[in-house]
Order: sequence, then C-alpha cells, then structure tokens
Amino acid sequence: MSRIGTATGTTPEPRPRAHANRRANGEPELRRKETLYADLRSEPAGGGITPAAPALHDPWTATISRLGKSPAQDSKLASSDKCDKGACAARPARRSPTAERAQAASQHSDAVITFVERFGAKSISITWRDSTAGRYTEQLWVRRIARSRGVCALTGASIVRGDAVYGPFSRPSSRPRNMSQMILAEQLDDLE
Repeated sequence: MSRIGTATGTTPEPRPRAHANRRANGEPELRRKETLYADLRSEPAGGGITPAAPALHDPWTATISRLGKSPAQDSKLASSDKCDKGACAARPARRSPTAERAQAASQHSDAVITFVERFGAKSISITWRDSTAGRYTEQLWVRRIARSRGVCALTGASIVRGDAVYGPFSRPSSRPRNMSQMILAEQLDDLE
C-alpha cells in the first residue's frame, strides 16, 4: 500500500497493463519486429495501394542465420563474386616454413632480445620483442642443430647448416611467428 492510499483511507487500484487493454478492445497487438521490418506500402495521390517495396534488410537476423552455417558454406557465398573481381589476388598467401626460413636468412631481425634465464644445458628463456613478430615474454628456446642457413637474430652473424643454434620451442598446434629465427649457441654462451 502506498502512502497516498493510507493518508486518504482509500486503497489504490491496480493499473491495467497496456497490452491487456488492447486485447480487451479487440485491437491488434503491435510487436517491435513487425513495426521495424514490415513491408513498406504507400498510397499514391490517385488512390489505391502500390505494390510492396522490398522488406528492409535486418542485419541481426542475417547474423543469427549465419551462426548455424559452417565457415565453408559462408565463404562460398561471400567469396564467389569477390574472387571474380580480383580481391583474392590482393590477399597475402600463407607462407610455408621453408619460405619463412629463406626470408629470415636474407634479412637480419630488428628484434629486442633479452636473456631471462637458463633452465638446463639445452633450454633457455628469452623475451622477444619485434614489431613484425610480436612480443613473447619468457619464451622457451631450445638448443638444436641448424637445418638451414640463416642469420643470428642477436648479432647478425651468418649461420650455416650444422651450426649449434637456439630456436623457439613450438608445438604443432601453436606456432610462434618468430619460429624461423635462430641465435648462435656460442653467442649466448659468451653472454653468460
């Protein structure tokens, strides 16, 4: 009971809901979806009804309908006309690991490399900061034999096949962007 009802000695009547009044009067119930995205009809000056204009595109409905589709179905629809116009040629192709190693061999990295700690005889922790490969804090690097020629990311010295090097540890599921980089093992041993 409200204060007004107690002061006057009367009890307030419950306020009827708007939709209940419409149903009681026989008026049609309006819904937001129907009012926003209904067919648009207009009456010309001469009278009569013109054919309905196409319904407005509902972006939310389109998004929801795409949730159940697989990416392959969605890409077929979206890319069929784009590839014909040359848009696919502008998209960079994914490089193979061999191509990444070849590119790394031809250019010295501008990365900021910080030695963090040695875990054992064959593993170390490095912090790698590079504008193109990103930032890896306390990234695990392991000692191995170089399988291809390259450039030491720390000093810029040449690496030939068979040299002892350190490289980033990776799993098949997650490959770091600096995977093709190498550091000569003798350079790190001299730092310690």
